[in-house]
Parts: sequence; structure tokens; C-alpha cells
Amino acid sequence: MSERRERMASYDIFSQWDYRIALDPKPAAAGAKQGPMYAAPAEPGGCAIVYVHAGKCLYAESKEQGELEAGSLLLSSGGFIDVTAADERCIVTGIRFDPSMLQPLLKPFSPVRVLQPFEELAVWKQPLAEAERSEMDLLFERLERFYGLDEPLSQGRLRAAAVDLLLFICGQCQEKLLERKKPPTEKEKVVREIITFIESRYMDDLSMEQLEAHIHLSKYYMMKLFKELTGMTIFHYLNHFRINQAKVLIYVNKELSITEVGYQVGFKQPSHFSRNFKEIVGLSPEQYRRMV
Repeated sequence: MSERRERMASYDIFSQWDYRIALDPKPAAAGAKQGPMYAAPAEPGGCAIVYVHAGKCLYAESKEQGELEAGSLLLSSGGFIDVTAADERCIVTGIRFDPSMLQPLLKPFSPVRVLQPFEELAVWKQPLAEAERSEMDLLFERLERFYGLDEPLSQGRLRAAAVDLLLFICGQCQEKLLERKKPPTEKEKVVREIITFIESRYMDDLSMEQLEAHIHLSKYYMMKLFKELTGMTIFHYLNHFRINQAKVLIYVNKELSITEVGYQVGFKQPSHFSRNFKEIVGLSPEQYRRMV
């Protein structure tokens, strides 16, 4: 990290700014800083932006995980994201910010709700077209040029560049925001109810019989419907949600033992927790703790 990047002045509008970071796909050695880039907050209310300039990476958020290719934009609000290289050409930019710090800059643009994507979409990803990719690169170059400079003119241009970036992102999200206004189908309502139940009870020893009693539908119908609409099984979703919650606990609470982390997210056997964590994350819980 450069001297300029380390100097955090009071006007800085991002709590984290990592420009064109080259990620290493190899597991990091103990104490090394290579490997995943953590670009999203664990605290409620925070927002994050991740953009992939080149290569391919994997991301994991508290509610979902997936793959991002070059030119992909990922937004998150109030969750926890880690981004890991999937090949040796992976270059990403990550931003973390508190929306309350940006609200004063956005007042002149009312009634446009510039932060609407972060307020309503929670997690959103989109591959950008060639023209939009070029514009995104230019926006980040402007931010990098003025970030950390302390003269008033540079501060003003940094703020203007940040607002321009958020306006660009808001424009990219309009189609998805309009889709959300459509009423959900009956099938979508059932899947949402299943997800809500899982996310409120993931720390318990859940069974399909409990889900059946709660939603009053056949467990076989729910299993088929969930796979049809999400592409994964109910227990696959539960397992990944538990592991992502474990990653949050490991990150924010250094005092908890790995066994206690596993227990708090619903794994009653430490060996079961470690095996599932390694299968999903690619690292043991202990290795992951050393990296974060």
C-alpha cells in the first residue's frame, strides 16, 4: 500500500479503497497478505462495490456465492463479501463506504435515489457491456487520481468522481429495480418463505419435517420447487449460509474458538463443521482465520 493510500484525511468518503489489486489464486501462507480481498463490511448499513478488471474470481456473500468474470460489477449492502482469485490474471477494485457519509453529496440530485440499488437490492451482480466497461475504468482512474490528495480542489474532484460513479451504478441497476416492482409469483413466495425460515433458524438442527410443519406444504414439493427456482437444494443453501455466517464470526470475533464458531452456526460436531468449511471455502477454518 502506498504512502498516499495510507494517509486517511477527514474528507475521505470511502472506508476502504483498493484499486486494481492483483489477487493470487494460491492459498496464502500463514501471515501472508495474498489471497482473498475482503471488500465488504460485516457491520449493518455499510455498502461495498467490487469490479473485476481482468481474469476471473469467486465471491462469497452472507446469502450467496458465485463466479465473477472480467467486466463484472458486484454490489453489496450490509453483508460480508470475500473475493478470491480463480486464475492468475485476476485484477479487482474494491470499495467500502458508509452511505450516511455520501448523503450530503447526493442531495442536489433529488428526486433521483442514487443509493437505491444498495437500499433495495442487497446483493446485485452484472456483467457490463464493452462501452460500460470502458466508462467504469475511466471512473475508477479518476477516483485513483484524486484519492488521498489533500488540497481543496482535489477533494472536490474526488467527491464529484464518487458521485459520478454512484450515478453510473444507479443507471445500470434500473432494469433490476423495475423487475422488483412486479408482484412475486406463488412459487417465488414459497421459496422466499423457505429462505426466511432457514435464515432465522440456521443455528438450530433443522429438518425438512420442521419446514413442512412451518409452511404447511409437502416437503417433496418444496424440495423440487426450491431446486427449480434457485438451482440448488434446500440443504445446499442451508450449508452455504451457515458457512458464510461462520466466516463473518471468524472475521469479527477473534476470541471465539473454531469449535464455538461452528456450534453457533448450527454444526454440532467440530469435524462436520471443518469438513464442510474446507469443501466450500477451500481452506480449513484455522487457515481462513490466519488470512483474515
